[in-house]
Amino acid sequence: MPPSTTPDGTTDRSGPGSSTKRQRRKPLLKQASNWVSSYEFRVRGNGLARLLYVNSKLQTRNSKRSETMAKILVVDDDPDFVNLTRTILQSRDYEVVTAANGEQALAAMRKEKPDLVLLDIMMSYILDGLDVGREMAEDAELKDIPVIMVTSLTGARAQAEQLSDEYVPVEDWIHKPIDPDELLERIEAALG
Repeated sequence: MPPSTTPDGTTDRSGPGSSTKRQRRKPLLKQASNWVSSYEFRVRGNGLARLLYVNSKLQTRNSKRSETMAKILVVDDDPDFVNLTRTILQSRDYEVVTAANGEQALAAMRKEKPDLVLLDIMMSYILDGLDVGREMAEDAELKDIPVIMVTSLTGARAQAEQLSDEYVPVEDWIHKPIDPDELLERIEAALG
């Protein structure tokens, strides 16, 4: 029997001929009572499909912004993170463009002219987030686009990366798993 994941984020590996084991999974998104009502995980094929049940407040939250909302480019090689982030941003009427790697990100920036970029540091392609940030800083067309780095790095390495703004100039840093309210606050601050 394939493992299934319970709503509390543990993996149930029980089945015929096996002992019951539960393993804790790190969520992609911090649960906040006004955003996420619950997670449900189901096994599909040879991978794990994550279904997110979103509280109605997220879908129907009205914003007091103008009709022309900012365009945000979300760059991450994790499609689950991209989809969750898109849902959060679209709940506030932001226009969302996505890219799965550094090359796609640079092309999307030149074509779409985003108002802000959410950029993952660690991507499994030739250009990671740090490389993209450096290329943006050196490109006259892209250097004025605000960047919020998204990272799952912790400890000394994260501190070292964050202290080097000369290395990669960014507006802000945010750590995974993200808190939806914190993400939106930081985006609003970066957009000024």
